[in-house]
Amino acid sequence: MTDNMWLFTKEEYNNLKREHLKKKNKTPKGFVSIKYDLPYTLPLRDLERSLFRYEEQDIVMMTKFKTRDEKSQKHYLFLPIAYTETEIVLFYYEHIEAEKSEKKMHEAVDLTFSFLQHFIDSLIVKLDPPGIHRISRQDLQAAFPVSVIRSTNFKPHSIENSVVVNPHGNNVLRSQKRLTNKQLNSLIGLVNETNKDSSEFVTSVLYMRESKSYLTKGQYNSAIIHIQTSIEIYMYTVYRLILINKEKLSEEIIEKKLKTNYNNLLTTNLAKFFSDRGYTFSFDKKDNPSNLLNEYKEKVYIIRNKIAHEGYRCSENEANQAFTVGRKILQNITDEINQSDLKKYVFQGGIHIESRTFLYD
Repeated sequence: MTDNMWLFTKEEYNNLKREHLKKKNKTPKGFVSIKYDLPYTLPLRDLERSLFRYEEQDIVMMTKFKTRDEKSQKHYLFLPIAYTETEIVLFYYEHIEAEKSEKKMHEAVDLTFSFLQHFIDSLIVKLDPPGIHRISRQDLQAAFPVSVIRSTNFKPHSIENSVVVNPHGNNVLRSQKRLTNKQLNSLIGLVNETNKDSSEFVTSVLYMRESKSYLTKGQYNSAIIHIQTSIEIYMYTVYRLILINKEKLSEEIIEKKLKTNYNNLLTTNLAKFFSDRGYTFSFDKKDNPSNLLNEYKEKVYIIRNKIAHEGYRCSENEANQAFTVGRKILQNITDEINQSDLKKYVFQGGIHIESRTFLYD
């Protein structure tokens, strides 16, 4: 566990001021310092201190290497686990008001954690050190120690120490709501009844669940890629099952039809099976209650392609919107199939018909 000894002290600040800050012609009025326990050792010297510029902010990072003992339940051994206590300090050039300290703490955690991710990404790209991997909040401790320092003299009355809870932390106990008898029976049925024809739907749901998990970890690009993958698997599976069970086509012809590009698959091939019920599959950006792909193109499809082909880094808001839109599309199409004759061609096999709605909740 992280102790209460802070690496960034008045002495460290004075050293930094002599070495670096005198070139900037400006003096900070306060700091917010946050401790993160990285689950591996960084290729830096112990107590290394570095000054960075990130998102128009001055940031200092200091590191200290530590070990803790973890008991092996099987062999009753205590194994030393190495980790890096990483202290990141955000400089403020305006006075930090006491009544705004808590808000500043949370803002500083968000910014410094984003910086830490960026630092590790840069380290991996530049040097590819062994054992170093990208991180999310789930890799870190359950609470981040935070120190608000409202003066450069570091006097005790100007320092407020606290913690910011990390609900995604790797050692947070998470209680699970117990399944009802109905839910348990449905789960048992899904486990027992899953067949080859429905396994693609299960894979689609798993990608959607992983997308949601990536959102909670702050891995927004991966969240969008996975929700798009979930949708693509779903669409191709629906079309393949219609060709097999409704159109009664040969495997050879089916394979040829499945080679169509994704746009045609949606707006031409699948669309015709829903048109008689008044629905369309359109990439039109206009909001249309009869369009089963509302907002899909601009909020999921285009952003996913920018990530995959241009290296675009999406925002948290873009990722949340993509997930919401993508899941809604899967829910709406699933509900429409269940209310039409397509149900007997697409959702076959007892439990799969009944469970299809909640799978995409």
